[in-house]
Amino acid sequence: MLNVEMIHSPYGNYFIQTVLETSDSKMRENLVKDVVENIFSIANEKFSYNCVIKLLENGNKSEKKQILLKLLNPERLLTIKRNKYLLNVVVKMTNYMSKNFLKYFVDLFNNYPKLESISSILFNK
Repeated sequence: MLNVEMIHSPYGNYFIQTVLETSDSKMRENLVKDVVENIFSIANEKFSYNCVIKLLENGNKSEKKQILLKLLNPERLLTIKRNKYLLNVVVKMTNYMSKNFLKYFVDLFNNYPKLESISSILFNK
């Protein structure tokens, strides 16, 4: 739980980002677990969302997949659209999606009621 508190901290998140970049696999595994379990609260805030971005930039394929699957919950799509930090994480995630997964995500987002087209959000069209 200490990891999550530090992630939310304006200064602690810098430490967590450094750990995500440089730590051994065991320490990193515990951090990734905490991030994935609390992804919506972490990716939802100004300071802590940077830790998710750092994990996407430096994580291995398995870690990125865990984040993708947890965040792309159809029941949370409206929440993602309404929060600029969550949306920024999702836009960043598109850099790491396979073409098939990206197509699935775009279709999911575009077919969800009350949401504008994902392409207009991703590409500012």
